[in-house]
Amino acid sequence: MLQVPVQELIPDHVQLVKEMATIIGTEASALGVNQLFAPLADLAREPRYGRVEETNSEDPYLAGEIAYAYVKGLQKTKVAATVKHFVGFNSPEQGLNTGPCTWWREGDAYYVSYKNSFLG
Repeated sequence: MLQVPVQELIPDHVQLVKEMATIIGTEASALGVNQLFAPLADLAREPRYGRVEETNSEDPYLAGEIAYAYVKGLQKTKVAATVKHFVGFNSPEQGLNTGPCTWWREGDAYYVSYKNSFLG
């Protein structure tokens, strides 16, 4: 059984995330799927946000490393990865899904996880 994202955030599990993504990619490919809307590079900085359990970490570097491992695992099976969502998407005011995002107040921290998900 594969784990939920919150359990992937242990630094020692980065290689396991790659292996997990390879399994997911193999299964997707067997079903004829060649692109997945995963992984998330969002940061878990707003605990009231309703989708925080989908994120991997509040640490930008670790979130990027996990996303990168996930991308590499999918690419190994020739399945395209779509890193989600947008920079700062998961940091709305008061945790409301429709609230204005205020990620820019924290500087470039939100860019790091997205950049690392592509460049490693």
